[in-house]
Amino acid sequence: MGIADMCRPAEPRRRGPETSAERRRTPEARRERVRTRITQITRLTEDLGVLDHRIDFYKALEHQ
Repeated sequence: MGIADMCRPAEPRRRGPETSAERRRTPEARRERVRTRITQITRLTEDLGVLDHRIDFYKALEHQ
């Protein structure tokens, strides 16, 4: 999270508790970005597993 993201809730916080919904949206948006990245990383991990399997298969063929 960048400095701007951390500072963004400061102004609504100064305006009082009636801005809680506005302030809640910032961490909710961040949570969605993190979830998206986790999904991407999961897919990459799966892709890596397929590549590892393929490499092992070809190595085995070379040693026959």
